[in-house]
Amino acid sequence: MTDEERIKLEARLGAIEFAICDIAAMGYMMGGWTAKQINERHEHWNDLVRSALIEGMPPAEAGLISGELEDALAALSAIIRSHMAEYLRQNPGSS
Repeated sequence: MTDEERIKLEARLGAIEFAICDIAAMGYMMGGWTAKQINERHEHWNDLVRSALIEGMPPAEAGLISGELEDALAALSAIIRSHMAEYLRQNPGSS
């Protein structure tokens, strides 16, 4: 893969992440979710995805993937929270 191809894929992934996080943030806002509920849901995502991905893997590989996955999901959670905060900032009194 060339650097140009890698950059295009990274840009596409970034755009997809942004859109998904925006949709999730709006869903949480419309559903009236609390911060505690969102945290619990994101912990549940971590558990589900981690168990599905690492099942049957060698322990060293499973540990590496588990850590990377936790970091990636934490980053997505932060983006979702950022979208929610921005929406509330732009729409005071709509919480």
